[in-house]
Amino acid sequence: MDLSNAEKTLSELEENSKKISEITKSIEKFKKISQELSSLPDDIEKNNSATGLRIVDESEKLKKLIDKSSKELTSIFNEAQNNNRDEIHELRTKLEKIETNINKQFSSVKRNNIVIIVVALIIIVVFNL
Repeated sequence: MDLSNAEKTLSELEENSKKISEITKSIEKFKKISQELSSLPDDIEKNNSATGLRIVDESEKLKKLIDKSSKELTSIFNEAQNNNRDEIHELRTKLEKIETNINKQFSSVKRNNIVIIVVALIIIVVFNL
């Protein structure tokens, strides 16, 4: 009987040893997590500072890019406006030439029509006599 009690005690000790081992592992994990949590505020502050600096840097880059783009667009707009003025002037000149030519042709047609009408009247008068 002493042996059965001893075996039972040994079995209980082994089970308790396993439980203690698991508890020890859990405590080690808890200590590690605790250390990470205690350093978290410092890490957050460092990250916030770094993030703040990056935001300022990116903001400056963006401002420069906007200024550059604005200048380029203004230049393109002014150039296009000047080109449009030149093109409009050319078109006006061409239209004036076309108008002059049309007026000349119209005057010529009017003269020709007047001549035809006069000739037709003469023919009518001559044949009616």
